[in-house]
Amino acid sequence: MATLQLRNSLFILRCISHHVLQSHSEEALLNMFDPPPPPQSLKGSNSTEADDKEGVAIRSGLKILLHGTVMLIGGVPLVPFTYDVLTEAANLSIVLMSGQLLNKDDLFSTSVIINELMDIPLDVSSSLVQSLVSFFISQPIPPPDTLRVQPSGVFSSFASGLLSLVLPQHDILENTSPLALSSLLFLLILVHQHSRGHNPYREALSLICDENESKDKASFQLNFNQLHEAICKQLNTEQTTLFFYQLLHNNLNFASFVFSRSDINTL
Repeated sequence: MATLQLRNSLFILRCISHHVLQSHSEEALLNMFDPPPPPQSLKGSNSTEADDKEGVAIRSGLKILLHGTVMLIGGVPLVPFTYDVLTEAANLSIVLMSGQLLNKDDLFSTSVIINELMDIPLDVSSSLVQSLVSFFISQPIPPPDTLRVQPSGVFSSFASGLLSLVLPQHDILENTSPLALSSLLFLLILVHQHSRGHNPYREALSLICDENESKDKASFQLNFNQLHEAICKQLNTEQTTLFFYQLLHNNLNFASFVFSRSDINTL
C-alpha cells in the first residue's frame, strides 16, 4: 500500500508540474513548492531564530524533492512492487527538467532545477547513472496486472482517459519497457546539459568500465557484453542511437570494447 501511495503521489506531482510549467513558468513552479517567506517588515520584532529556520526549511522544498527523486531511482532496488514507483520517479524528473521546452518564455533562461541537479555529488550521480543504464540493459517489463490495484467503475474510465492525455506515448505502446525508455530519456537529458562546465552525469557515464576490468577512477562497472547486446536490439530507435553515440565519443573504455569486437557488423 505504501508503494502505491508513493506512486500516486509522484504521478500527481508530475501532472501538476507539467501544467504549471506549460501554463506559467519554472518560477511559478518554484513558488508553488517553496512559497517566498513573508517580508521581514511583517514579522514582529520578537521573531525567534526558530522562525528563521522554518522559513529556510520551507524554501528547500523543491530541493528535497529533486534529491529525494534522484536517490530513489539510484537506491531503490527493482522488484515488482517498485516498478511503477521507479517509472513515475523517472517521468517526474523528466517533466521537472522540461520547463524550457514546455514554455517558450523560459527557453533562454537559466533553469534553477537543472542547476540544482548539476550540483549533486558525484557519488550520488554515479549511482543514478548506474541505475538508469542498468534499467536500459535489462529492459524490465511491467509486472502482471494482477500485482497492481485496479480501480473500477466511473473512476476507472476517468483515470484511463486522463492517463492517455498526460502519459508519454511510449508508456502505452505494447512490447516496450516503460521503465527502460523513461530511464534512457532521463539519462540523455542529464548528460546533454551544458548550462555549466561540469556535468557529473556525463562524467559518470564517461568513466564506466567493463566488469572484467579494474580501474581506480571508474565510476562503476558494467557488463559491456550485455550493454552492447541491449544497444544492438534497440538501435532502430533515436534515443538508443544517441545513447550509443554518446558512449562512443565520451567513454574510451566502451569505444575500445566495441572496436575490438569481431562482430562489429552486427550494429
